[in-house]
Amino acid sequence: MKDAMLGTRFRFPAIVYPGLFWLGDNVLLEPIARCSSVRDKTYVLSEYPELFEGHPVVAGLKDPGDIPGDAKIIDLSKAMSGVEKDENEKYIILPGKNKRMWKAAGFDRVIDQPRLYLTPMEMQDSKRIKKFFNRPCIGVVLRSRHKAKDWAYMMLFIRALIRKQHYDVFIFAKGIDKKTLAAIPAGAHFYVNRSIREVMQGLSIMDVVVTPDTGLGHMSAALGTETVVLCFSMFEDLYEMYSSITILSNDRFKMSKGITGIAVKSVLKAVDHHLLGNRNVIPMSIVSGVNERQELLVIRFRGIGDVLMYLVALATYKKLYPDTTITYMTSPGVADLVALSKVVDHVVPISHNHSTSGRPLPPRDHDYDVYDSVVNAINAIDFVPDALTVDRIALFGSTLELDQIDYSTDWKIKIPVSWIDIARQKLERMGVTGKTIVMQGDSKGLSRIWPMARQKEFIGMARKKGYTVVAVSDKKIDYPAAAVNLTGQLSFQEYVGMIGACDILLSPDSGGLHIAGMTDQLALGLFGSVLPELRINHYDTVESILGKAKCVPCNDWQQGSCLGKKRSPMCMWSITPVMVMRKIESMLKGVPQ
Repeated sequence: MKDAMLGTRFRFPAIVYPGLFWLGDNVLLEPIARCSSVRDKTYVLSEYPELFEGHPVVAGLKDPGDIPGDAKIIDLSKAMSGVEKDENEKYIILPGKNKRMWKAAGFDRVIDQPRLYLTPMEMQDSKRIKKFFNRPCIGVVLRSRHKAKDWAYMMLFIRALIRKQHYDVFIFAKGIDKKTLAAIPAGAHFYVNRSIREVMQGLSIMDVVVTPDTGLGHMSAALGTETVVLCFSMFEDLYEMYSSITILSNDRFKMSKGITGIAVKSVLKAVDHHLLGNRNVIPMSIVSGVNERQELLVIRFRGIGDVLMYLVALATYKKLYPDTTITYMTSPGVADLVALSKVVDHVVPISHNHSTSGRPLPPRDHDYDVYDSVVNAINAIDFVPDALTVDRIALFGSTLELDQIDYSTDWKIKIPVSWIDIARQKLERMGVTGKTIVMQGDSKGLSRIWPMARQKEFIGMARKKGYTVVAVSDKKIDYPAAAVNLTGQLSFQEYVGMIGACDILLSPDSGGLHIAGMTDQLALGLFGSVLPELRINHYDTVESILGKAKCVPCNDWQQGSCLGKKRSPMCMWSITPVMVMRKIESMLKGVPQ
């Protein structure tokens, strides 16, 4: 702050408190600014002016040029720093920072706790988001800007919350490196690299927030959210005025590891105390088993294979809780197939264009209050580290609080005869008779596309052996005349019927492969960078060929590890037509003619 800007001006309708760069200090300034407001608004000159949006009497300013000309400016920077040199010229931290700030502002005592506000629109959105989580929501702030303030056992704590307590855990962080992300168990939700207002909304819907000494800890408590703060005893006074907080402090620390004297068990106990005593929410740790849900809504769009695989997890849930009524909200088309499942009671077909990353919200124009529980499975397990090594259906099961999947349940689907008949009639009109192979050479993702050169070579090889190749895809693709080209021409029902009408399906890891598996149709899957046992082990009629073993599980389609190289992706190029033809003929020999 420039000296000229801090000059004394006493004719004022407002007071300006220049805040420092730290988020927590700006929150601590709020009650001082609020209590200073008599006639007009008080301003806080801040790096985070949006922090004060929706506030009734305090406003944030970021540009010093926006300060009213007749405002009085009170500089609390010295009181807020709390650092001075000792006799050895070393910097030491002074306790009592909050009291010094109030005194420097002209008050003889700490009068009130900080309060932050959401706008009416934000409050409405927050309430709507909260409806989608049936279990207690626990927010976890990963780290502070000072490494010494971090809790060494935070990852152990997060695992306990997810795997033992079975809570919905939300990770709040400015950013997460790959190593940290890999250590977080599947099932966690993320508020990462979000704006201040988005973070405030997220904190407001938590039942409890656990945090080291951070600005987000102050934000949480100032929003009235039950908060557990882990800090050094010298900083306890910064949190003592909050009414919804538990302070756990211990000074056993190393600069490289942070606080080490606070046990995971102590923090879990504090969380349950807040849930049971302050929020009237029953902690999962004292509930025997999972509560049966009478009316369950599951929401999943995009990814035909994922929509169908979720049915396997739901079949296990249905076996455990047979009285549950299950409604599945999904995309039109695949909804027609889901409706044939014995697992689902009702299907809601809705076109919903959501982002392919993060955790998008479900459609707004639907009444969710009629359900006892709503499971938002949109992108639920798609980007968790365990997706590379854990069976996908087991990950879907985790969203339903299932410890394991019972594959003996009745989760398979029978293709309607009318769908198959329509496909056969189409083939007959095109003069197709004899042995037929449905080939889908493409899917979404680089490592799920069989190179066109390989496809063309296979079409010629299959024709010489007396097979007709029927090419299918949801987009129009040019194929040699030797193939029957139905790409971009089939409705979803015709596509499914074609899989049932032909002798075998050849496809990369795609929705078609899962349709075949779910309906007991013969299929050969071409897998490049994803391990087939994570996708198709539960199918009786689907086999696989795996590309280069050294590529698994690199997920080229996400990481692009061999983009730009000749014959990319190498994992799919390494699957030759000869390998495919031999496998198909071997599979067809075992099928009664």
